[in-house]
Amino acid sequence: VCEQEVQIPESFDAAYQSYNELQQTQGLDLSGHKGKRATLYTFTVLNHPSGEEGVTANLVVRKKRLIAADVCSAQVDGFLHGITEHPAS
Repeated sequence: VCEQEVQIPESFDAAYQSYNELQQTQGLDLSGHKGKRATLYTFTVLNHPSGEEGVTANLVVRKKRLIAADVCSAQVDGFLHGITEHPAS
């Protein structure tokens, strides 16, 4: 587990806006946390359905509350999806 403090930007660029849209599909929203600090927890996923190595789960927590979460691949042609999605194996 890796833990680090992160700063949610005051304004979202296109990439952050897209990331927040992903969060909204799973009932989360970073909009109310702009300019705030949070803690990012990164976990290694050993059993992703893709079978891919280098997959991580990221949880962003502020004041003991989950405000963002994703699962992503570090590969060049990797993926990013919400934690509530169940990609086909």
